Amino acid sequence: MESVRNYFLQLLLVVLFLFIPIYASAINFVQIITLEKNGSGIIKLIYSEKESLVKEKNYVVSNLPFSKDNSAEYFNSSNTNIRLFEVGKDPNDNSRTQITVSMNFKAITDINKMKALTEAKVNFTETDTGTVFVYVITPEFTKANSIDYLLTILTYNGEVKSSNGKIEGKNILWSRSKQNIDAKKVMDFIATVKSEPKTTSNSSNSSDGDKKSCGLFGLELPIILLGGLVISRKLRKSKK
Repeated sequence: MESVRNYFLQLLLVVLFLFIPIYASAINFVQIITLEKNGSGIIKLIYSEKESLVKEKNYVVSNLPFSKDNSAEYFNSSNTNIRLFEVGKDPNDNSRTQITVSMNFKAITDINKMKALTEAKVNFTETDTGTVFVYVITPEFTKANSIDYLLTILTYNGEVKSSNGKIEGKNILWSRSKQNIDAKKVMDFIATVKSEPKTTSNSSNSSDGDKKSCGLFGLELPIILLGGLVISRKLRKSKK
C-alpha cells in the first residue's frame, strides 16, 4: 500500500505542477493535509523559489527553509515531527529550488506551533452542525512569504458535509492564484465534517476502520487530478 501511495503522490504532484503558474521571485506554495477523525494526521508542503534568491537569503526565505540543516527549527515542535525533507528542482523551472516536506501531527492545531506556519491559523472545533475545520491564511503569511500561488488539499477520513472549497469525495481543494491573493486580506478555508460519537471503548475495531481509507492516494485520485486540471484551466482563461 505504501508503494502505491508513493506512486500516486508522485503522479499527482507532476500534474499539479504542470499547471501552476510561475512568477519571478515569488513562492508557489502547496499543502496537502490528511486528517483523521481524531484530529491527528499528516501535512505535506511543497514550495519553490528562485535558486538565486534562496542563496541570497542564506537558504531561508521568510519562514520557509530551503536546506535540511535548518528544517528541524522550522517544522519540528512539541507535537510535530518531520517524516520527509527533500530538496530538488521545480519540475516547471530548473532555476527554482523546490522543497518537499511532510510532518506528523497529533492534533490539527499542532500546525500552529511550527515556526514555518506561525502566521497560518488552524482550528478544528465541534459545533451543533458538525466539526468545523478552519484554516486561516493571514495577510502576514502571504506577505512575509511572497505567496503568489496557493493550493491547499484536505483529505478527511470521514464524511464531509460542506465547505467553501471544491469537494471531491473525501477531498477538498482550495486554490488561489496571484490575481486572487490580496496581501491585505484574510483567506478562510472552511469545511464542516460529520462529528464522530465519543466512545470509551478500547476496541481495535475503530482504529482498523480508520486505516482502511487510502484518502488522497486511493480511488479519489482521478477526481482530484481532474479537479486540478479544471481549476488550472479556469485560472489560465481568467488571465487572457
